Amino acid sequence: MSSLIGFHFLAGSAGSAPLALGAGTIADIMEPQNRGLAIAVWATGPVVGSVVGTVCGGFLTENASWRWAFWVIATLVPSFLSTIEGKRRNRLRSTVVSAQDSHFYSVKHEPQSSYLARESA
Repeated sequence: MSSLIGFHFLAGSAGSAPLALGAGTIADIMEPQNRGLAIAVWATGPVVGSVVGTVCGGFLTENASWRWAFWVIATLVPSFLSTIEGKRRNRLRSTVVSAQDSHFYSVKHEPQSSYLARESA
């Protein structure tokens, strides 16, 4: 149990950086007219994640055991990560044109302001 508490502390420490730096990063990369929507989408993540995670974790703990909450997370993360990376890889392949030297690339289109919405879909 002490290791669970220790690792929970480490996860919270590492997870605090996106909360502290996310809005500033979005403000730097987004166009001014689309900044409000982008920050609103970004800000809903911690709120919705806390609610859904608590409800699902409580349901799993009540009906199976507390270990099942960790097993579900351990199986969902790789599947979602591979799906997101596959979408990103396909999108980058369609927007990048190889130059004469295969080590250098040029982008055909400028990044659009709806980048966050496309990444999350």
